[in-house]
Amino acid sequence: MTELREVREPQQQRTRAAWQRALEVGAELFVEGGLDALTVTEVCRRAGMSAPSLYARVDGRDGLIAAVYEHVMVRILDTDRELMGALPPPDAPRDERIAAVVAAASEQFSRNADVLRPIIAASLQDAWVHRRGVEEARRVIDALSQGLALGDEAGRDIATMLFAELVMSTMYGVDFASPYSPDDAELRARLVRMATARADAVDAGA
Repeated sequence: MTELREVREPQQQRTRAAWQRALEVGAELFVEGGLDALTVTEVCRRAGMSAPSLYARVDGRDGLIAAVYEHVMVRILDTDRELMGALPPPDAPRDERIAAVVAAASEQFSRNADVLRPIIAASLQDAWVHRRGVEEARRVIDALSQGLALGDEAGRDIATMLFAELVMSTMYGVDFASPYSPDDAELRARLVRMATARADAVDAGA
């Protein structure tokens, strides 16, 4: 389990509004400059909040990082629910399921690239963010595997491959890992081909 970094939620409406503003400012700083830009001093300055008021909500910068992380994750989880909820049922044709899962995973990363880039980069700087990232990666891979409905081993293999490819393309561009994927459409087509080839191998008993 990830170590607890407690956020003490405010009770009064005025205080809740101020804290929400601080979280929004923190998210803006995180997207603009990554973890290095997310400081107590700058959040307080931009949000018009005193440091003691912020410390009433979290324990120092570590707590602020955790609070902002969970704040931006709300948007990602909302996208997940929308896209994963629209996947075809397990009894839909296999190739239809594969294409739909690739499209949903790609759309998730595309919509949230501005937030995912600093999250992925921050996992190299902060152990708590890394552990939360591992938890979220497992959740996403599990959801993709379920959507594929190809069996545990094949589904997890394909879901893990999709996740890794999309992390790479999100961080470095779609042409970084393969010169044969010059744009998002070709990346998705290549992922479908790779996923289909793995499924074909399983069907053939390889």
